[in-house]
Amino acid sequence: MGNWYFRLGLKLCSLVVFMIILGFLLLLAVYGLPTAPMEKNLAESAEVFLREGSYPVTDILGTDSRLDNYTDALMLLTAAYPGDESLTDRALKAYRYTTAANEDPVLALTAHYIDGKEVEPVSYERYWHGYLIMLKPLLLLFDYSEIRLVNLAYTALSLFCLMLLMYRVGLGRYIPALALCLLAVDISAIVRSLQYSSMLHLSVLASMLLMSMYERLRKNRAELLLFFTWIGCAASFLDLLTWPLASFGIPACLMICKDRRKGRDTLLLLICCLGTWLMGYGAMWAGKWLLLTAFGDAEAIKSALTIAFFRSSMADEAGYAFRYLDVLKLNLDHLVSPAGAAALAYILLVMLLGLKSPGAGRNRTPGRWPGLLLLAALPLLWYKLMGNHSYVHHWFTYREMAVSVFALLCMATPPYLVKKKRDGGV
Repeated sequence: MGNWYFRLGLKLCSLVVFMIILGFLLLLAVYGLPTAPMEKNLAESAEVFLREGSYPVTDILGTDSRLDNYTDALMLLTAAYPGDESLTDRALKAYRYTTAANEDPVLALTAHYIDGKEVEPVSYERYWHGYLIMLKPLLLLFDYSEIRLVNLAYTALSLFCLMLLMYRVGLGRYIPALALCLLAVDISAIVRSLQYSSMLHLSVLASMLLMSMYERLRKNRAELLLFFTWIGCAASFLDLLTWPLASFGIPACLMICKDRRKGRDTLLLLICCLGTWLMGYGAMWAGKWLLLTAFGDAEAIKSALTIAFFRSSMADEAGYAFRYLDVLKLNLDHLVSPAGAAALAYILLVMLLGLKSPGAGRNRTPGRWPGLLLLAALPLLWYKLMGNHSYVHHWFTYREMAVSVFALLCMATPPYLVKKKRDGGV
């Protein structure tokens, strides 16, 4: 047994090192692409930002739901940056142009490309900016409006494929739960904001891979733990700390719904998977700072620790202290919406059907509930650990609650909703 743990630890560390090296090489590759066509497409995108502003409100499916054009502009400016720094420096420092006053990226973008205002470079090395491996090639071919359409088409196709796969592997009865979960976190805003989309795409991809390889992963716990380590690494690489927990929680919910182990065994397995996801996420983030140090930034690690402590504090930039309950309220308030009401109505409906269904009590699967309850509680723990970030950016960090909503809806979804013949009979 000791050898098993040693081999597993060695594989986990090797995977993280591989992901750090791979991420760096991929960034170097896309930074070698020509930026002139990207700047042309970015200039053509400026009118969209001028018209919409930094945070346009889109109250379609959520309360005070808004797009994050601020961060999308930052991402596009980073993607199109044409500076003459070395390739490694650009890949690690993530330069972009801004005005002398270091304005809001939307203002900087419109000031430069519409008003012809002078700009200067600024770096943003806090994150990997792994989204650039997709955004740079897209910006080479399309402007921002067209990229939004590509994102919408890809999202629709990937979600259709995920739901089709869920049906084929016997999880068809959980499709309404997934649909209601996405409505509750305002899928209409997610597909229009590049910043929000990264974690949705990773969550969907991870879920499809998990279900496709489920029988193999179920028999080999080491491979399952390595799989969740990979997801953690990928989330850290792609994300700007929007709703990374979804990349673990959504596939983990599906894993529990598919799993046939007893409640305690499922709960222990889930805890192990969460541990490896956190390891992958944290180690990948640390790997970025180690690379910065290796390439000459002596203050990189000190800066990383300062940022980490600040984002986990219970005070804002002005030093105003707040309580954990304040963080929770700000995030939970966004679920008070028509979509949230629909999710609650779904739970009540299936409970009512359960009371009227013959033998419903025998068909329930409470063995899955401890694991699903843990998943439902994870965003609450995340808000405690990332207090400052979740308080200041509550209008998008509330999407971490997608994990809670999906887990609770999965708990409410009983086997008798769909006949075994059609559903695969899990």
